[in-house]
Amino acid sequence: MDPLEIDASLLPPFACPNLVLQGRTWAAVLPDVCGEEDTVLTFWVDHRGRVFFGRQQGVQDILLLKGVPVRAPLWAIVDVYGHTKAVQLL
Repeated sequence: MDPLEIDASLLPPFACPNLVLQGRTWAAVLPDVCGEEDTVLTFWVDHRGRVFFGRQQGVQDILLLKGVPVRAPLWAIVDVYGHTKAVQLL
């Protein structure tokens, strides 16, 4: 969904599962270990619409989602909760 076309007042409180259930949005929950301080995560989408992530700590690349349409622009969201204090995009 193009962020410029979203009415912020209609956004649900959580991406998972609320925003996903509205359709046109894909989201996945990462393991809690991914929220540790100084963790660097990498995300990518392949030509088949599979979304992966990896960590710098040498953990194997993990498949998060399948079936994401890749013939149109994609936007990413970072929905944080819990003890997270900051997110830095590199």
